[in-house]
Amino acid sequence: MKHSKLLFICLSIFVLTGCEGEDPIPPDSDMPDIFGIFSERPDGVKLDIDSYLGVSFGGGGNFVPNIDAGFIDDENELKEGSKSKRSSVNVGSSGDWALWFVQNGLEGTSDSKVKDMSEYSKGSLKFWVKCEPKAQDLLIKIRSGNVDAGTETSIVNLSNYGLILDNNWHDYKISISDFEGAKPKADLSQIKVFFVIGCSSGDTGGTDGDATFWVDDVRWVK
Repeated sequence: MKHSKLLFICLSIFVLTGCEGEDPIPPDSDMPDIFGIFSERPDGVKLDIDSYLGVSFGGGGNFVPNIDAGFIDDENELKEGSKSKRSSVNVGSSGDWALWFVQNGLEGTSDSKVKDMSEYSKGSLKFWVKCEPKAQDLLIKIRSGNVDAGTETSIVNLSNYGLILDNNWHDYKISISDFEGAKPKADLSQIKVFFVIGCSSGDTGGTDGDATFWVDDVRWVK
């Protein structure tokens, strides 16, 4: 019986530590369970260091009354950290858009500057939105570096995920698999743009005049 107990202890130590001189077993993942995009969580992009938050608008679409006043950090309306992002936009019914995005790499970097986000393939994109009824709908998208900007089909309408236009905060969850697929959908191994939100006449039908929405705590979650 004593020999059996000694053998059990030795085997237990071997299973827990491995053979002497072997490399330790690597962790299952190099990426955090939660990867912040527009968020003050400790893990995620570092805006203006390794990533860039920018805007895109065109046709007759614009931020109102101008980009400086229509796209700002809001320290009074927020769900996490110290600020949210407030957008006031006006998007008509034909060829107009007004969006903001977070990309991998600083402003002007090429589409070859990408990040492998494959570990989130079974996860979701989560965020908070507060939206006025005049917005009518919001589009959400991501883009991989192998797809030219403006040709991607990795786009969803937030109305399909229960968008509530009551000027209150609501949290949303979109499966990453809803964006993933063969080109021109997104290749998760080479993500260039982590998050896009806004209004587009082609995707959301535009806005009913000037519309304001807030966004906070955007993150990829495993």
